[in-house]
Amino acid sequence: MAQAFVELAGALANGYDVVELLDRLVQRCVHLLAIDAVGLVLSDASGTLKVMATTSEQARFLPCRCGSRSRLWAR
Repeated sequence: MAQAFVELAGALANGYDVVELLDRLVQRCVHLLAIDAVGLVLSDASGTLKVMATTSEQARFLPCRCGSRSRLWAR
C-alpha cells in the first residue's frame, strides 16, 4: 500500500495527466482490495454524476454503493 501512495504522490508532484492518475488509482484499488472491478464517479457542479475512470468497460455499469456526492464503487 505504501508503494501505491508513493506512486500517486510522485505523479502529483511531477505534474500529471488527470486521466492517467485516475486510471492508476482504480487499478491500484483492484490490487490492494482484491476485488474484480472498480469505478470512480464524480459529480459536477450541477450534481450530475460523471464516470471518470473504471478498470473495465463492464465496470462502467456496476451499481454505485455509496451515498456521497463523489463515489468510488467496487465489485
